[in-house]
Amino acid sequence: MEMKRHPKVIAFLDKVCEPIKVKEMHNEIRLELTNHLQEIVEDRLDNQIELEQAIEQAIDQMGDPDKLGKQFHHVHRPKVEWRIIGLIGILLVIGLIAMYATELSGMPIYQPHLLITKSIYTILGIGLMVLCYYFDFRKLHTFSWFIYGFTLFTMLYSSIYGNQVNGQIWFVIGFTRINFTVISTFLFIISLAGIATMPKWKAYRCYTKVLILIVFPGIMYLLNHSYSNLLLYLAGAMLIAYITRSNKKEFLYLSGTVLGFGILMIICDRDYTFDRLSMYISHYTGMTDNNFISIQSIKAVQDAGLWGKGLNSVSINMPNIPNQAIFTYLIYCFGWVIGIVICAIILLFLYQTARMAMAIKNPYGKLIVAGILVIFAVQFIWSIFMSVGLLPYLDYEFPFISFGGIYFIFHLGLVGMMLSVYRKKNMIKSNA
Repeated sequence: MEMKRHPKVIAFLDKVCEPIKVKEMHNEIRLELTNHLQEIVEDRLDNQIELEQAIEQAIDQMGDPDKLGKQFHHVHRPKVEWRIIGLIGILLVIGLIAMYATELSGMPIYQPHLLITKSIYTILGIGLMVLCYYFDFRKLHTFSWFIYGFTLFTMLYSSIYGNQVNGQIWFVIGFTRINFTVISTFLFIISLAGIATMPKWKAYRCYTKVLILIVFPGIMYLLNHSYSNLLLYLAGAMLIAYITRSNKKEFLYLSGTVLGFGILMIICDRDYTFDRLSMYISHYTGMTDNNFISIQSIKAVQDAGLWGKGLNSVSINMPNIPNQAIFTYLIYCFGWVIGIVICAIILLFLYQTARMAMAIKNPYGKLIVAGILVIFAVQFIWSIFMSVGLLPYLDYEFPFISFGGIYFIFHLGLVGMMLSVYRKKNMIKSNA
């Protein structure tokens, strides 16, 4: 009789598994304990002990099954990263305060119900975050190529049939419009995390990896004139390339391709590139038409002082305060103190997320968290630095604080996915 089919062994294993709430771990734990029992029984049989007695002694040696089960449950129970949740909660509250402050500015160009709308988006975003938290991220692995192909096709379709407004291409869907290139960066990263952890990936030639990682997505961003999102994508793709590299030479090829796309971007749209660079450089030499936004942002930060101008202060003369300029406006209202506090929260969030990524053993999950982390980091850092004139002005929204709309909801969903990966870090094998 096989060990696992012996009635006493079955009863012992059932008793061990009772306290373990994670059902998907039961088979693995049963197999592990059965192997231990088999080793002990074989040792007893070598000492001329009868099979039944050997099995009883082996079970006794394993210890109290109830206590053993509780120990397994403690090891394999779902992990909740409360620090990340707490930091996101603080940023959401700051975002609501920011919308309230923007409403009080009284500027007619902003909709009168920013706070209510932002509150609705926050509720929807938290709902999506919870759904993603309980979703098994491993189910996406099988569909990695489909997600990659869908994203490429949708971006191609967008470049041909989308509506161009202020240099950006939009889809109109029902009552809302969507700039798909903003979402595409995360879809590409999630799909590439799956593709790069498939068994065939290491067998691909270097040029094939260059095409998949850099060339095909890069062309789509150029066709959509979405250079800021191209920068985000390349940051995430290069991290995935670095983590999954076969050798240094391969990574150098990929880096060279990225540099080539940077040059190609300048060639394809010289006016845009030079406009952004001149906007950045000229704010050191005085006010011009090119650097109006940068000058106003720097002036607002300088005028704010330590404690700011207050909620009822006259609004600063900047476009799109609820989105790209929200960090500047918060400093203008509440002073340098709130700027320092927000920067500290952001650093803590990035640090905790990096720790979370390093703690994950599953390669697919690790790449998902690392890729999303890099994209968030670029958005945070660029938004902060461009507010004080240290980086050129790009159309990055401040994650979790800006009005954001549907992208705000999507960002919270991505946080839920990262938490889902961490939740299962002790529930799946590293090569699962």
